[in-house]
Amino acid sequence: MRHALFGIWIAAGFALAACGDGKTADTGSSAGDTGVAGDGGAAGDGGAAADCNTDNEDCAPGTCGGEGRNMLPGSDCIACHSPGNLEEEDEADKWWSAAGTVFTDLQGTSGQGGAIVRITDSTGTTVELTTSSAGNFYTREDLVPPLSAEVELDGNVISMSTQVDNGSCNACHKCDGPPGGKLHP
Repeated sequence: MRHALFGIWIAAGFALAACGDGKTADTGSSAGDTGVAGDGGAAGDGGAAADCNTDNEDCAPGTCGGEGRNMLPGSDCIACHSPGNLEEEDEADKWWSAAGTVFTDLQGTSGQGGAIVRITDSTGTTVELTTSSAGNFYTREDLVPPLSAEVELDGNVISMSTQVDNGSCNACHKCDGPPGGKLHP
């Protein structure tokens, strides 16, 4: 039993590390505008099942809609919520430096609400975010890459083993992404 649990934690750590191309972020606690969001957790085990939920993964500026902290779980939030991709009147308050979705499992069956996502930047600034009922999290805190991240749920903490160069978590943590599935605890 002990070896099995150790293997699960190791697999989760490797899956978090697999996105070392800078497309994910999860650790921190700092001042600044932070959004409450869905699920916090770790990455997959290197291969999402064929029934992985691809809803919202293809959203790009102008292609998907919605509003609020529960909008479009699983989409690449930063693809739309970044300067140049927002309406001019929205750029001051709707751009995000880090954002993503935590799901209950590798396949993205449903969002994990109430998880804590911590993102720490290269200056030591840490942002702590709580996921919404859809599993979404986001912040406008000015974060300086590289970033490190971790997700906590019910006292269990999963940390990424590598740092990344941006906070676009769902760009990497998707069905066919390097971690092999959705971000989950």
